[in-house]
Amino acid sequence: MKQFTCLDATPEGGTPCDFVAQGETSEEVINMMKAHAGEKHADLIAQATPESMATWEQMAPTKVTDV
Repeated sequence: MKQFTCLDATPEGGTPCDFVAQGETSEEVINMMKAHAGEKHADLIAQATPESMATWEQMAPTKVTDV
């Protein structure tokens, strides 16, 4: 089982959100996190730059943990 938390998905001082995505693969939980962000944090996504989104895409797999 893999896990990715919203707290781990945001920079320090980011959104204090307790959402946790869990699934069988890293890809699955990253996609769950993207869907969550689009629904619950659309305001932050709208403010994100292409550069910050690219950085997030690179960082995301490193934040997925085994549970």
